[in-house]
Amino acid sequence: MALIVACAPAVRKKAEMARAKQGKKKGAGSNVSPAQRTKRRLRPSTERIRIRREELEKNTKKFGVQGCAAILKGIPKANRSLALKPHLEALFEHKYHYEQRLKKEKISAHKAKVTEALGEIAATQYMKHYYPKARLVYGFAPGVGFDQIWAEYDAQNNETEIIIVEAKGLKAKLSTGAAKGDQMDVRWVTNSVLALKPKTKAEQVFKAKMLNALRGKQGAPKLSGKVIGIVKGAGRKSSHCQTKNSFRWTVFTTDFIASDKAKSMTEEFVFCLAQERLLPSMLFGADLTQRLTAIITAIEASGTEVGACNVSVESFVAAFEQFGTALGVGDKLAQAAVANSPHELLPDDDLDWRMGFFGEETVAILSDAIKEHRDDIAALDRSSPETKAIRDLFLAACEEADASGQAIVIIHNG
Repeated sequence: MALIVACAPAVRKKAEMARAKQGKKKGAGSNVSPAQRTKRRLRPSTERIRIRREELEKNTKKFGVQGCAAILKGIPKANRSLALKPHLEALFEHKYHYEQRLKKEKISAHKAKVTEALGEIAATQYMKHYYPKARLVYGFAPGVGFDQIWAEYDAQNNETEIIIVEAKGLKAKLSTGAAKGDQMDVRWVTNSVLALKPKTKAEQVFKAKMLNALRGKQGAPKLSGKVIGIVKGAGRKSSHCQTKNSFRWTVFTTDFIASDKAKSMTEEFVFCLAQERLLPSMLFGADLTQRLTAIITAIEASGTEVGACNVSVESFVAAFEQFGTALGVGDKLAQAAVANSPHELLPDDDLDWRMGFFGEETVAILSDAIKEHRDDIAALDRSSPETKAIRDLFLAACEEADASGQAIVIIHNG
């Protein structure tokens, strides 16, 4: 009994120490802020988010490499620039990243980013397909300015042409009303060139050449611009273009005719079908946005594919709308222009085309069509100054075509 009594104080002391220790633990918790307690509770979720983010970044890089490799596979190494590979990888990464975000958040901004990437990828494919020797100088970078800048070179590695490319995704349009000018007009291009911030000596020299081209200086390379937009769907039904993933590119080309005082611009309208076939381009007037938007709307409504060509008689084409109205054949005649460059065309066995290539054979093939519309115009009432001007322009175009062996491309709507 004496032994038990002797041990009691030691037992009590040990119990008191244990209680004190437990109290300290509780006291420590009382000093933690609500935000810290929330952070502790959310730590497992935060960790999962971090892991998912790392996985997304890893997959994004992988997707970028794969997408880039698929396009580069068809491009000879001699025709690749140093900027092309990182440009394509960045585009495919951009596309994949926002596609994944769009799956979780149906936000229009994410969709716009995907559309942006698709437009730039299509523009890159178009440039490498139809301008295989052109090299990419400035590639994809989010922000305001040029989407892409390409250049073609001579044997001495001097730029012969600098091509500004503005890529547009599905249903995207050129912006207007900005302080720096309407997108892709001379003012906008000039301000965008001035805003370029070269990082190397070579980029400084390239910027100077672009400015010289805009000013029309002797020996400066040609400066041109292309607005390349993507439109889903194969357009008019044709066995030549109905593939599961086919889409068409609508390409607007703006040539910047520069001198000490900027002259009027010209625009070409190029319609490219199923990623393979190039129809000749069409030159319209100076109002890029309104005119081409109206034309595209009419094309989509009628279901007629648009043929085109580089036009040698600008005023004739600029007067096309009045010409169509005067003839009263707006529904029948979809487009008309004077061809001065050869292009590969879609076969005409299942499309309503009347078109041809260079040379005397072209004029012979189209002689009936040319004569038909020449006679119609020749019979127009000359009392109206406007009608007379249209008549004279068209007849002059016909004479020029006959004299040079060129063709007048006439595309009928059904």
